[in-house]
Amino acid sequence: MKKISLALSGGGIRAYAQIGVYRLLKENNFEIESLSGTSMGSIIASFIATGADYSQLEKVMFELEKGFLEKQVFLRPSLRVLPMSKRKLNGLVDADMFEEMIQSQFDKFNVKNLSDLSKPISITSVDLITGKLVVFTNTPEAFKNHPDKIVISNASVTEAVRASCSFPIIFSTKRYDNMQLVDGGVKMNLPVALLRTMNANKIISITMDGKMKYKASNKLLNVAFRIIDIMTSANQESDRLLSDYNINIDVTKYNTFDAGKGKRIVDQAYKEACSQLDRILLVTE
Repeated sequence: MKKISLALSGGGIRAYAQIGVYRLLKENNFEIESLSGTSMGSIIASFIATGADYSQLEKVMFELEKGFLEKQVFLRPSLRVLPMSKRKLNGLVDADMFEEMIQSQFDKFNVKNLSDLSKPISITSVDLITGKLVVFTNTPEAFKNHPDKIVISNASVTEAVRASCSFPIIFSTKRYDNMQLVDGGVKMNLPVALLRTMNANKIISITMDGKMKYKASNKLLNVAFRIIDIMTSANQESDRLLSDYNINIDVTKYNTFDAGKGKRIVDQAYKEACSQLDRILLVTE
């Protein structure tokens, strides 16, 4: 059995491509030793870290997607009409509901805290107040010599992934202690470096990049999305080079918030990953 570690990037619904890749890896008897994840990749990484097999992962992620559709969590922001709320929100989506949906799935695995996960994992977020990278992890000892990072090990899994998924402007930020946390992709969209710090060997990273066409726009959200795309692409490239092998699945024809397209993305990713199997086997020998 080949032992590898996985670094899963953020990408909204496009990150469902990672499920198709995971299927291929499990079918070919790869053992996942440790994981890292950002944004939607942190959710998928966390479910894998419970010890879930492919069918379990697919089931919970499709159930989440169904919930996103029913509760309009991933409704395209340009179409969203903000509900009246007594609470002051700093995003178009009140992510507390998102957090509750995720916890309901982790309850099926009897998982609440990071310490309940059976595999080493690190999840990224960013503190808006200090500007520092925040690492939620069940292996804090690996980061003891990294004062440039804020390391948290006593959080729940849903707190960690909620913080990592707090896409700027879209999702409300996550308050934790004295911090205001946003999507880890702001500083580290592909957390290969965290796995290196955890002394992982044979790291496979999974991304969903491609050439996206952008038209000039005066709309605030369109400009914001483009800025975030440029920012995450730039900070991701150096981390990609840190991995032993990068599997890139181009699903940029789908919008980040295209809930309902998950099955198509999974199937495309599995097919494309199969075409790379020989290279994956060679690199991980």
